[in-house]
Amino acid sequence: MPAPSPPSSSPLPSRSPRRTKHEQVALYDHLVRTSLQLFAEGGYEAISMRRLACAVDMAPMSLYRYFPTKAHLVRHVWAYILARAAEHARAASARARTPVAGLRSFVEAFVQYWIEHPDHYWLVFSSRPSLGSLQSQEQSEDFPFEARPVFEALAELLDALPSSARASPEQRQLLAELLICKILGFLLGTVGQLMPRSSNHALLRMHLLDDIVEQVSRFDAGPAA
Repeated sequence: MPAPSPPSSSPLPSRSPRRTKHEQVALYDHLVRTSLQLFAEGGYEAISMRRLACAVDMAPMSLYRYFPTKAHLVRHVWAYILARAAEHARAASARARTPVAGLRSFVEAFVQYWIEHPDHYWLVFSSRPSLGSLQSQEQSEDFPFEARPVFEALAELLDALPSSARASPEQRQLLAELLICKILGFLLGTVGQLMPRSSNHALLRMHLLDDIVEQVSRFDAGPAA
């Protein structure tokens, strides 16, 4: 389910500062999608508050009411992308007939999302070093936990497994985090191009899915530290 592309030739109409809630949601969505388009065309450096304001026909100072800094903007773009990836994977898992098949379908669709949207992968997973200064601010500012939809979906799928009854909440959380690490490792090797060009990505993905299914069937997060 590809993320929609922002309109290329339809600037936002001039409005008063007092927008309705619906208009605010539509504007926010338009700003985020336009930021994605800027990144696709010119990379991380192409995303700037001034360029974004120009692209949506908006005064730069008005834009700062929504995103105080570029870092805030990029964090919200991350949240937007991860929510879409989780939504795409949820839709796939909903068609499965068993809990295990649902989890496998979720992981497969989640991985496929990033394969089909490599620019989204690079924005989410390669721009973070550029925003390292935010780490000290996260405790005091309202930054979203952008990966929450992914963890919530995984938690629901794990809870539905028959084997989850013998696991504690801490064990279920640990297993969800371990699965995310495995998925991200696969994406780094494939979309991130860490693996040799001769690698069989399809075979690697099949083994990743088989490994995850085997692990969750035993509900095993590995040996305790």
